[in-house]
Amino acid sequence: MIYKNAKEYLKNYKYLGLEIIKLKDSIRELESALTSISGLSFDDVKVQTFCNKDKLSNSIIELVEKREKLEKMMLRKIKLKEEIQKNLNRLQNADEKKVLEFRYLYNMTVSEVADTLYCSERWVMELSRRGLNNLEKIIGGSYVGN
Repeated sequence: MIYKNAKEYLKNYKYLGLEIIKLKDSIRELESALTSISGLSFDDVKVQTFCNKDKLSNSIIELVEKREKLEKMMLRKIKLKEEIQKNLNRLQNADEKKVLEFRYLYNMTVSEVADTLYCSERWVMELSRRGLNNLEKIIGGSYVGN
């Protein structure tokens, strides 16, 4: 993915989290399907032709392959989230870092951040602006992920 600026880069954090949750749910559903299928014994089921066994085997293989694909996708998204956190940690000003974390990682409003840090909303917006500018310098053109 290519991001236009640091703000868009940070906003992606929330969406990555939601995508990871969906992928985990999909994996759980597949595991449940695999468990129910693998619990079947060919001896207990009347199988009329060898073709039916093949279809079942192919279905199991498809489920396993889909699960592996989902796990790979999830790992890529986890790595992107970790990259965002790592780049935030590279900010030298602790206040800028904290404001950006609250705003983008914890999805807090300017007002909530101001209350949390015991400062004005205007100061939160200034720290956010400075932090985003500094983050853009850190990530430069290197925030291209897949």
